[in-house]
Amino acid sequence: MEGALSAELGNPTAPPIESEWLPIDFATAVRVASADSIEVERARLRLTAAEGEYESRVGALLPGLSPALLLEDVSGRVRGIEGPLLAADFTSFAPTLLLRWALNPGQALYERVAARRRLEASEHVERATRQELQQRSALQYYDLALARGRTAAAERALRESQELLRMATVRQRTGTGLEADVALAQSQLARREQELVLAVDAWHQASIALAITLRLDPAVALTPSEAALEPRTLVDEQIGLRELLELALLWREDLAAARALLGAAEADRKAQRWNLLGPRVDLGYQAGTIRSDTALGDFPASTQRRATAGASFNWSLSATGELQIARATKELAQLELAQRFELARAQVIGARAASTSAKQILPIVERRLRAAQERLRLVQSGLRAGTALALEVLQAEEALDQARLELNEAVARYNTAQIELVGALGVLDEEALGLAPTPSPSAQHAAAL
Repeated sequence: MEGALSAELGNPTAPPIESEWLPIDFATAVRVASADSIEVERARLRLTAAEGEYESRVGALLPGLSPALLLEDVSGRVRGIEGPLLAADFTSFAPTLLLRWALNPGQALYERVAARRRLEASEHVERATRQELQQRSALQYYDLALARGRTAAAERALRESQELLRMATVRQRTGTGLEADVALAQSQLARREQELVLAVDAWHQASIALAITLRLDPAVALTPSEAALEPRTLVDEQIGLRELLELALLWREDLAAARALLGAAEADRKAQRWNLLGPRVDLGYQAGTIRSDTALGDFPASTQRRATAGASFNWSLSATGELQIARATKELAQLELAQRFELARAQVIGARAASTSAKQILPIVERRLRAAQERLRLVQSGLRAGTALALEVLQAEEALDQARLELNEAVARYNTAQIELVGALGVLDEEALGLAPTPSPSAQHAAAL
């Protein structure tokens, strides 16, 4: 399909914005979208936060090391071992090192698993964000190209209406035409002027939308650098719907993220169950030295060691509530995953249907274009032979312009349907669009399609 036909965009003279022109091609639009994006940066920061949470959960499984220095100066009276108050005047200094392992083992282990699953989900979300931006910029590029083609067609139609009005005026002045013909030509000219204004505004809006996605100045007038649109076949239409759905379930990043979040919710539920029922183990070992200076004499530094072990339980209403929250969160994650499955299925089915119908329309529109070209050739020949009117030539030119515009729209519709299908499959990246120099795993899969 690619290269079989092309639709010229034309070169409109009316810029959509009173500003500088900035030509942009399809590859640049796709690459810039994910290279400098606030959405990608936001996803990257969330990934960094998830990495920090995972490192924290891993560290919680390890014992903590706490060095300490204690300087104590006591004067006056202190309580003795058997209770009486005794006179005291001393200074002590005790550096110690405490090694402590205090946690609920099951809870800490499942919290680590949950953090790992959330980290995986953040990685999938970051990749999904890049894919979404690339898809958005690709679709907006075709919107921009189509708006430029419509503006060029509106300008040609305006020039033809101006010529038609001139001819009608000349015939009316020479007595060979009617005043009604002049009024009709004026009405058509006003309609063409209105269509040009609307076409320029649509180009303006398409330029702004793409500029926002690419983080460019919206005041800059973006214009496609390609002279014509060509069909881009990205997915072989011989692949069955069942296989396409299987590929989507396998490769879509948003589904992978939802599955990872469901795994995290299940691990959180088990962690809260351990928090309610499992023991909290507290093991400690402290080593150090202690010395003391008193009025009666100085005592040199002596070694001091202490080992502790204990276990406790957390049977409280707050722990029960946390477990209930974890169960509800898991059910919500299950619903989210089911909804995403349904959405993915609908997107694949819809994009494939749109791609199929758009492909069927292409040869029809191409036949119409050839017929319009042939009609114009015949009318021009009749005009030279004196058997056709100039008005018929203008009408044939208008029909040809309309056929060219419809071909532009058909090619753009086919290309956008193909991009949406690749996006629905979850394999959209630069390689899948034929842009990246080195293939990625998902791109290799897309290339195999």
